[in-house]
Amino acid sequence: MFVTVTLLVTALTVVYVYLAWYSNYWTKRNVPGPSPRLLLGHFPSFILRHRSFVEDFQEIYDQFRSKANVAGVFNSRQPALMVLKPELIKDVLIKNFKNFQDNEFADSVSKESDPIFGRNPFMLKGEEWKEKRAEVTPAFTTSRMKALFPFVEDVSHRMRQYVTQHRTQGPIETRELCAKYTTDVVSSCIFAADAQSFTKEKAEIREMGRKLLEPNFQVLLMFLLIGVVPALKKIIKIAFVPKEIERFFTNLMENAVAYREQNNVKRVDYLDHLMSLRAKKQLTSLDMAAHGVTFFIDGFETSSLAMCFTLYELAKNPDCQTTLRDELMGARNEDGTIDYDALLELPYLDQVLYEALRIWPPAAFLSKVCTVPTELEVSEGKTVRVERGIALMLPVWAVHHDAEYFEQPERFNPDRFAPANGGTKVYRERGCFLPFGDGPRQCLGMRFALMQVKRGLFEVITRYEISINAKTQQPLKLDPKTFIMLLILVGAGVALVGLVYLFLTWEFGYWEKYGVKGPKPKLLYGNIPNLLTKKRHIVYNYDQIYNDYKNEPAVGYYSIRTPQLMVRDPELIKEVLSKGFNNFAANDFSDTVDEKSDPLLARNPFSLSGEKWKNRRAEITPGFTNNRIKAMAHLMDEVCERMTKYVKNQAGSNGGVASLDAKELMAKYTTDVVASCIFAIDAQSFEKENPEIRLMGKRIMNFNFVVQLALLVTTFFPSVKHFYKFTFIPKDTEEFFIRIMQDAIRYRKENKINRTDFLDHLLQLQDRKQITDVDIAGHGVSFFADGFETSSIVLTYCLYDLAKHSTIQQQLRDDIRKVKESGDGSMSYEQLVEMPLTEQIICETMRIHPLLSVMSKRCTADTTLVGPKDRKIFVKKGTTVVLPYYSINFDEDYYADPHKYDPERFSLANGGSKLYRERGVYFPFGDGPRMCLGMRFAMTQVKRALVEIVERFTISVSSKTIEPFEMDPDLFMLMPKGSIWLDFKPIA
Repeated sequence: MFVTVTLLVTALTVVYVYLAWYSNYWTKRNVPGPSPRLLLGHFPSFILRHRSFVEDFQEIYDQFRSKANVAGVFNSRQPALMVLKPELIKDVLIKNFKNFQDNEFADSVSKESDPIFGRNPFMLKGEEWKEKRAEVTPAFTTSRMKALFPFVEDVSHRMRQYVTQHRTQGPIETRELCAKYTTDVVSSCIFAADAQSFTKEKAEIREMGRKLLEPNFQVLLMFLLIGVVPALKKIIKIAFVPKEIERFFTNLMENAVAYREQNNVKRVDYLDHLMSLRAKKQLTSLDMAAHGVTFFIDGFETSSLAMCFTLYELAKNPDCQTTLRDELMGARNEDGTIDYDALLELPYLDQVLYEALRIWPPAAFLSKVCTVPTELEVSEGKTVRVERGIALMLPVWAVHHDAEYFEQPERFNPDRFAPANGGTKVYRERGCFLPFGDGPRQCLGMRFALMQVKRGLFEVITRYEISINAKTQQPLKLDPKTFIMLLILVGAGVALVGLVYLFLTWEFGYWEKYGVKGPKPKLLYGNIPNLLTKKRHIVYNYDQIYNDYKNEPAVGYYSIRTPQLMVRDPELIKEVLSKGFNNFAANDFSDTVDEKSDPLLARNPFSLSGEKWKNRRAEITPGFTNNRIKAMAHLMDEVCERMTKYVKNQAGSNGGVASLDAKELMAKYTTDVVASCIFAIDAQSFEKENPEIRLMGKRIMNFNFVVQLALLVTTFFPSVKHFYKFTFIPKDTEEFFIRIMQDAIRYRKENKINRTDFLDHLLQLQDRKQITDVDIAGHGVSFFADGFETSSIVLTYCLYDLAKHSTIQQQLRDDIRKVKESGDGSMSYEQLVEMPLTEQIICETMRIHPLLSVMSKRCTADTTLVGPKDRKIFVKKGTTVVLPYYSINFDEDYYADPHKYDPERFSLANGGSKLYRERGVYFPFGDGPRMCLGMRFAMTQVKRALVEIVERFTISVSSKTIEPFEMDPDLFMLMPKGSIWLDFKPIA
């Protein structure tokens, strides 16, 4: 259950952090804008489709148009800039075109994923766009438009026949009528084909055109994913045109070309231009089909909408319809037709069409991508730097409906575009009339589109009087293309799963890139599955990696999703800890907390890095001199007496043998020792069942749910550490230690007590450096945590090993007696420190029972480790470097018969621990500048307890102890399940 909840919370946290990562992007740059909604950004209608996205744009435009030239917005989670002022829009489209020359989705398709759209000028950028546009431009000259006019006229006649046949049957759906018309026109001009839209209910080319432009769930999903993870554009290329449609239009083009060539047909149309182009530039059939589809889309959909909305406005405004009809009737020939030149010289027709395009622009907005970092003016005297890749949204609809630029903007008023009022030119120059865009990327097919729409309008208006049918809902509401809610939920679910999958696997090729060998990671777990499953301790995962790559100096693996480096080679380990220390100066845990979130732990040198660590370590170092430890030895003696009394009492109550949890017994001892040395108090661990300081000590070391979740989150998402700091020490525990430190200081000062202990050192430090009570408490807790937990575990394992090896236990007992007999029956501090067998036993115990699976360092500067045979391993700044201490301790290459408990291997005759430290294979306290400062104190209190217990009790393993050991996966340090129970029998 814990794993499930943790995974769920972590996944949701990761997704939330990722989605909200850029939410303050514009705030940091002082660009005004509304607060974004998670996942949806500022344009929820793109995804939810509960209303037209035009309304999303309009709301932002209305809110900020009077406050600034631009508004900072978010498309899903991606920052974009909405340009609110026409003059700035004009700059983007014309003056600064070279900095904004690509359309937003230029990178979303490729020729491989979508051969048709991948060749569409709208999707192309840079030189490729220029070349493709240059190919198309000659097809839209005046002479060629004029040559195409008869084909347009022919379709107009077929439309008239269709309307005449159907008008007696009831009202006609205008959008469908206009789509039939434009489909037949572009089919004739491009493919020299009769689409038969007016004669067949479901003409094939009409159906293919419909499918080409209808909302596609897969495409919508891809847009959603790219909005959430823009980098996907480099991996996933969207296929807008289904394969079936691609094949249809390619075949249509090939058949049209073949027919024309076989029958030597000469017809001045768009197909003729493409065939000329093919001869000059060796275009493929696919290239020609792509050009054809580009023309088809531009000429069919946008033109049909323009014509439909124009007819709607004329039906709504009969006076305008009458004025237009009068103009058209006056220009037509005797046979009811109109010439090409005459059609282009009808000012009121232009005014009507432009006004319809103003109210109902084909594109509600234009979206350009910044291709060169540029400064844009946000407001007077204030600029913002637009970075490469940022999308600029130009709100065409909103500008067209702005009363500042168009008086009574909702009113259909063709006269505003009258030549006497400056026509469209005056509005284009101001940058507020953009039905076809503007600048070098203005719609190429504009002249053709206007020509076919005008000819269609001429045919309808001169033949019929039009009015709005009661079936039409008014006012018109733009169709958001609403999908079934289930489809939206499924899409959002798929997108979320896809996002999580990509997030979890994004780094999985990291080590392969750098040529570092390592195991293949598994989804969610990486290579350390026990971190999540808790089936076994993580030490077993690390040990397997170590042993599977025996010939490698370093192994690249993944902790969940984060690439980490296990350094196996002892010489490289020494490089990390000592020689190259400056490049690995931080512990992996560093920077996870700060003084605000966790005042005590943040002051622990283990949590610090850089100058803060150096300063803190310099403050503590004098507290662990030989003289000061010697001065504290008598405090250890006092605790040893209490411990002996406690064990004897337990034995007396249980038939002469005390069966005790060794870890609990040793924790009582170390708690009392460090409480006395730091806080000058008697913790009373041996008198009380649960003394307060003992309970608070446990709370510091216990990894509760919040702590485990925090560690898991930072493993999933390491960068969280940079902006969110965790609290590991609970507030009541923090307050307790600050209070007892303050009480100890006050008592000592009031009573003028001079006692050479760690508290005395802290008081001197306070006088010299004016450090606060919290600083002192932080130092005290650092000493307490280090001296209480680790020492108690080392002692527990020492006693267990001696209980298992009675011969060594007796040998130590004899050595203790000899030392005491050589003096006055006691043992001096110097004699304790210099007992060789005690040293050997502790060293061997710490080897065979290491406290930690690994030591973790963080690379603080890009560096290259050079292994055996000049093997180079690049380590990037921020990478966690793991030193497999547990596995090295059991490696036969470094220790003969490593599973055998043999203190003799650390004898002075064999070189002692120094030999192994120099080889880089023995570092229970670390090594180099960050070696444990409290090592000497820890060794002293461990030795003192061992001497006390071994001299006074025979030790054996209790039947309660579960053997062989299986490390408890819920504990950070290596302790077996069920703890270690030992029997203590007093020696008479």
